[in-house]
Amino acid sequence: MHSKIFQITTKRLEKNRFLNEFTLEQGQFCIYDYCKWISQTEREIQIDNLVMYALPKGMFRRIAEDEIMYNGGIEQWSKEFADRIKETVTKITAENVIDPCCPAVAELIHLINNPLDTDYNFYLHEDCKEPYAVESLEFMQFVSQLKPGTILYIGGVIDYHF
Repeated sequence: MHSKIFQITTKRLEKNRFLNEFTLEQGQFCIYDYCKWISQTEREIQIDNLVMYALPKGMFRRIAEDEIMYNGGIEQWSKEFADRIKETVTKITAENVIDPCCPAVAELIHLINNPLDTDYNFYLHEDCKEPYAVESLEFMQFVSQLKPGTILYIGGVIDYHF
């Protein structure tokens, strides 16, 4: 399967500091089988998809080619996220908690790591020295530190296969 990785930072980056297809560890024993560059047209489509469909509705808006603005809303989102965790936990019992095939345990793990339920990953570094991107929990933790009106900059956007 394919998805995208978005480099998102609080500072505008020069293009030579963008995440690229060689930044992340790839291949055997890695999260990504391979990464590849995408066209500018595909990049535009993916940034729109990120803002319109993957991120919480209304929390962000695209304001320029490489910029999105945080509108606020993390408090409400956090409450809803906590409620979803509590609801999922009620499905876990003493009988199924250690069952490696228990759907409720797998659902809880997925929910905690990836609360946006997206295959998109996020690269939150201004330089390309880290060999990994993160799932949506770490992105939402990053968002929790922002003030409404904060502009975020989109650096590299690459395709990945997993």
